[in-house]
Amino acid sequence: MLAYIEDPDHDSVFASSLIRLLVPCPDLRKFASMRVALKDASPMVRTSAADLLAERFDAASVPALVASTRDESRLVRVRAAAAPDRMPAGALDESTKAAIQSATQEYIASLHTREDDYAQHLNLGSFHLDRGELKDAVAEYERAAEAAEEGKAQEEEVGLDFKCAPSAPLSLG
Repeated sequence: MLAYIEDPDHDSVFASSLIRLLVPCPDLRKFASMRVALKDASPMVRTSAADLLAERFDAASVPALVASTRDESRLVRVRAAAAPDRMPAGALDESTKAAIQSATQEYIASLHTREDDYAQHLNLGSFHLDRGELKDAVAEYERAAEAAEEGKAQEEEVGLDFKCAPSAPLSLG
């Protein structure tokens, strides 16, 4: 599996899926493969690798994640920027924190694109929780619950509208 992920001729969707399946795997060799995958041609593979590599904060993984905060793909940058917030306090020196600041701001901005999306509020809540910002985390989790309720009510309203609509066939012309 790891050899397939590292093979440059792999199918990107399949390789990315394999990486996601590795999350619960206890074999530490997966992290070396993720450092290789961070250099893959596919942003999808690089993003999955950054997500998995964020579970390991060692001398080889941290620089690889920090380098990924400067990736050409925005998705890779923001996923790599989210990882350091899960690191223990004091794990990064000030110069490293400054180096990833731009990608961290980009990540936060990406979580404010749709205020009605409960998933974005959940992710922002997790971001604050990982940073130890408990009040901000709770506020975002509350916003997520409100947005989820509003979304559920809108889905029910649309369903009711559809149910009450005349049963005449739709014209696509």
